Amino acid sequence: MSKRRGNGEGTLQHRADGRWSITFFAGYQDNGKPLRKTAYGKTQQEALEKGRKLKEQIDKGIIINRRTTFEEWADEWYAGFKGSVSESTYECYAYTLAQTKKLLGKKFLYSVKAIDIERALKQLIAQGYSASQVAKVRAMFNQIFRKAEANGMIDKNPVQLTERTKMPRKASSRDSFSLAEIALLFEHLPRNRTGHAIRLCIACGLRPQELLGLEPEHISKNGKMLFIRQAVQHIHGKVRVGDTKSESGVRNIPIPSFAQESALFLRKQAGDGFLMQGKFDLPMNATTWRKNYRKAFEAVDGVRFLSPHCCRHTYITMLHASGVDFDTIQALAGQSDEEATRGYMHIKGEVTARAVGLLEMTLSSVKQSFYME
Repeated sequence: MSKRRGNGEGTLQHRADGRWSITFFAGYQDNGKPLRKTAYGKTQQEALEKGRKLKEQIDKGIIINRRTTFEEWADEWYAGFKGSVSESTYECYAYTLAQTKKLLGKKFLYSVKAIDIERALKQLIAQGYSASQVAKVRAMFNQIFRKAEANGMIDKNPVQLTERTKMPRKASSRDSFSLAEIALLFEHLPRNRTGHAIRLCIACGLRPQELLGLEPEHISKNGKMLFIRQAVQHIHGKVRVGDTKSESGVRNIPIPSFAQESALFLRKQAGDGFLMQGKFDLPMNATTWRKNYRKAFEAVDGVRFLSPHCCRHTYITMLHASGVDFDTIQALAGQSDEEATRGYMHIKGEVTARAVGLLEMTLSSVKQSFYME
């Protein structure tokens, strides 16, 4: 039997199956018919409590469609996310988005639980995906469900209730080469563009995209200074030169003496093109660079193969080990905010030069030749 209540308080009903329900008018459908939403409970009190929350959502203009799948909401989230990141980053997100939809796509959004997220991440690990990619998928799950929670689509973000997934121990982007490995690399890497480019990445902490965007004018004529002003981006599978990852990525880096000959070699060999020249007067694409990078390591015994990004982490680790202060490391690595970067470029010249001096002193403890003709 249904029980009429005051205007706007909904219709309370004790159902034949023993449950209680409360129904509210929520506007009109596209065809002009009334739209009603119902909350259910095992007891009258539970139904009234759920009804109160439902009424709040209706009053705020939020209508929960419990038939919405994860895939449908993920696509809507992705479309709305476009204006908040660069075009290249947005395209990179498409790959991770496809993975999230493959894992949870047809599940109703409201029905996804913490255990579903945990199982999805473990599935990626079992398939051999890297810790970095698993972390990216988890982060995207978190963003998608956080937005759904903020819009009243779900009661609670299930990702916040998950346990951290343990990854098998592998070399990661946070690994760095030892001083002995650096010595072997500088001595035995090929004396070609790839070998000298790796030396420069280690000595200056370059992101791969920054290396590929370098042109001759970005290295001073005496080989002592590197100017980061642009980076390679991949848009719809095509290479183009654009801005650095962030405004703080624009910076001047003193080149240590042990890498200056490598810088001058690259500057001279580039001519009027890019230091790492690709096809059609464009920079080399990232895939080709990774292949060349791996091949160069085949010539060096006694050194672990670490990813190109580990050259950057090696640089940061060496600066820290040399006693360089945190703010200067941030500035040299291009990780500080815009204000700190401006301060570094115009004020910290002597400070960063001293930091590189400390770096050279640390490396000088290794009794190896870093460059041999």
